[in-house]
Amino acid sequence: MDMPKEIFLKDYKLPDYYFDTMDLNFFCWVRRKQLSIQKRIVLPRIEGSPFPLVLDGVDLKLVSVKVNSKELKKEDYVLSSCHLTLPSLPSGHGDLEGGKHYAIWEDPFKKPCYLFALVVGQLESRDNTFVARSGRTISLRIWTPTQDVPRTVHAMYSLKASMKWDEDVFALEYDLDLFNIVAVPDFNMGDMENKSMNIFNSKLVLASPETATDADYATILGVIGHEYFHN
Repeated sequence: MDMPKEIFLKDYKLPDYYFDTMDLNFFCWVRRKQLSIQKRIVLPRIEGSPFPLVLDGVDLKLVSVKVNSKELKKEDYVLSSCHLTLPSLPSGHGDLEGGKHYAIWEDPFKKPCYLFALVVGQLESRDNTFVARSGRTISLRIWTPTQDVPRTVHAMYSLKASMKWDEDVFALEYDLDLFNIVAVPDFNMGDMENKSMNIFNSKLVLASPETATDADYATILGVIGHEYFHN
């Protein structure tokens, strides 16, 4: 196995390629079986770039590699225990194959890959809107299990208050037309600032006057604001 290489700040440079589009297809069956298929559209930072594209990966089984819908032969790439290297890539975009139906969440702003997320489950939403300073109407949705929707009133207030504060103090307007919050009891990380879909453990979002304290309400306001401001 390749030994990890120490990387210093002086070694950092702009990437030779940008991941311009990421398509994730999820097929779910009964008995908790799930297949995930990933399709990425990669563009060079400099058109006609001669640099190889190097993808990192550990403990993965490579099934196939396709570029512009054409499957590559083994001699067209180099595979090691930690990297997949494509010596050269053609410019431009290829057509999607198979004529299948798909849904695309389009976000025009480049970001680190850890900010992408997918949630699948039987959830319902509390819906509202926020009118931005430009006059644009932004849809807001807080997704929870059905029985928890009544306890999201303060969370929606907190989200709208955070958006207004960001505009009033820093003149920063939310850049998309939809913002989601997901609150589920088995999200063990607590909270996460995934782009346009902040994910929380239920205890950081849900509150009702019968059981919540002033400290609970303050915590929800602070945590929702904290995660929203990452946007």
